Amino acid sequence: MQKKKLTNTLAYGHAYHLLPVAHTYVAEDELYIKNLICHHFALERFEAGDGDGWKMSADVLAKQIRQREAEMAASW
Repeated sequence: MQKKKLTNTLAYGHAYHLLPVAHTYVAEDELYIKNLICHHFALERFEAGDGDGWKMSADVLAKQIRQREAEMAASW
């Protein structure tokens, strides 16, 4: 089976709905989908006062998301 590629960037809600089928996308896009969801969760935990570790995780994920979105934009 040939893996699909995303044709545009996603918001959290879109990523959430794609999660059950994320495995059908190329590895970079599957990771992008999962990173969007994890980033949202990390921000929620930080804002709930669960510690600075969540903020650091959110920052790392945000960097990875921006990098992937730049790669995607360059390929269009």
